[in-house]
Amino acid sequence: MAVAEDLNIMNLADLDDIGDFKPLPPVGKYVVRLQEATGKLSKKGKPQVECLFEIQDGPHAGDELKAWYGVDVKTYSRKDGSEGKRSFGISKIRRLLEAAGEPIPDQGQIPTGTLKAAQVIAAKIIKKKLAGKKLEIESKDEPMFEGTGSARTPKLNAEGKPEVFRSFIPLGLASGGAAAVLDEDEYADDAA
Repeated sequence: MAVAEDLNIMNLADLDDIGDFKPLPPVGKYVVRLQEATGKLSKKGKPQVECLFEIQDGPHAGDELKAWYGVDVKTYSRKDGSEGKRSFGISKIRRLLEAAGEPIPDQGQIPTGTLKAAQVIAAKIIKKKLAGKKLEIESKDEPMFEGTGSARTPKLNAEGKPEVFRSFIPLGLASGGAAAVLDEDEYADDAA
């Protein structure tokens, strides 16, 4: 029997299996290594860098963690009335690089808030600077909010409980986390 046209009526035996589902490892500290960094568009069409990390030791060794960093830049008003620009995703990428002991590179002028910017950041900065390094990170559940400024309120689920997302805070290089030697042109064409 096939899945009914009305998705509220179906035979469970006819549903496709989702395969092996591995939940996120529990909140805590982990030693990870970058496996991949890719510039792509989010489901909402916003540019982001997706980073895939693999846990290196302990009971969750081999498990993967994904982190997404939006690279769109927003304009805001500073307290002194002047205009500033910021990006929470790029700020998180900076913290990741700083934790790895890497200087923040000057990439020159790249168009912000574009897929091209996400691809350049992934290929020429994150992959190049974090290749071969083991980082210690802390995995935490953070509350989600709706609204902006003073109108921000906790986002609640159907049961009235606060919704959370998993964040990864870079703490620094793990012991023995030295970088591999890279060829300077290794990622030169990735974002071109």
